[in-house]
Amino acid sequence: MSATIIRKNYNRSNYSFANINFQGPCNMNCFFCIGKEFDKIENNSLEVPPENLPNLRSYLELCKSNGIKKIYLTGQNTDPLMYKYLDELIDIVQEEFGLVAGLRTNGILAKEKIATINKCKGEISYTVLSLNSETLYRMTGARKVPDYAEILRKTKSPKRVSTVLTRYNQDELDTIVSLAAKAGAEYVQVRRISTDIRYDFLSDHIRAFDKKLADIKTEWEKVDEFELSPVYKSQGVNVSFWKTVETSVNSLNYFTDEVISDNYFIVEGYLNKLG
Repeated sequence: MSATIIRKNYNRSNYSFANINFQGPCNMNCFFCIGKEFDKIENNSLEVPPENLPNLRSYLELCKSNGIKKIYLTGQNTDPLMYKYLDELIDIVQEEFGLVAGLRTNGILAKEKIATINKCKGEISYTVLSLNSETLYRMTGARKVPDYAEILRKTKSPKRVSTVLTRYNQDELDTIVSLAAKAGAEYVQVRRISTDIRYDFLSDHIRAFDKKLADIKTEWEKVDEFELSPVYKSQGVNVSFWKTVETSVNSLNYFTDEVISDNYFIVEGYLNKLG
């Protein structure tokens, strides 16, 4: 299949945020995970104290020198809530460097880590793929659906609901939007699968997103556009349709094996740095 199904936009905006990308095992096995773009990531940093994460402080200084204030704690192939020293890292980001920490998580550990989550001054993004256990299992290998309604209610930081729209959950979007609206989420971000090397395997799911968006254009009210992504209103909440690499947003990226990339494209930037 031709790679033209996804067209990377290299005309990026100025840096508006940065990512700390954790590496290690995960509590889900999402078939679309960007971590599957790499042959094998040997590094496991989930029990490495922040002071032993190579280049971390240099990276945070780089963020400050570039005027970046928002640092998202996320995963390259894992979930940030699995990081043993997350509290300490949040303190370093926010107290030592005066930056704002946000978090992107699948929510599996959110109930037990809610106090840590609420230390973040930045946005918390919960990836809600499905509220149906069979759909969730098909997408992630996990059957137990977190109690996202309760998790969202207990989250004091600014919060959004994110989902990755595929063939498997395309008919559940209204349910996910309803969850977000009732829980007071700032907005919903509907993401399209992004891939550099697995087009053939993922093409049907990418097309499902594009078809869904085409339908939405005729059914929902468009209220805005953000970084080239259309924003629609549904059930009283804004819903952004995010074609990741086709947007114009830009970020600096740190990977916990010490790689620092000034390339928004996670796979391309990481592999280029490795040579």
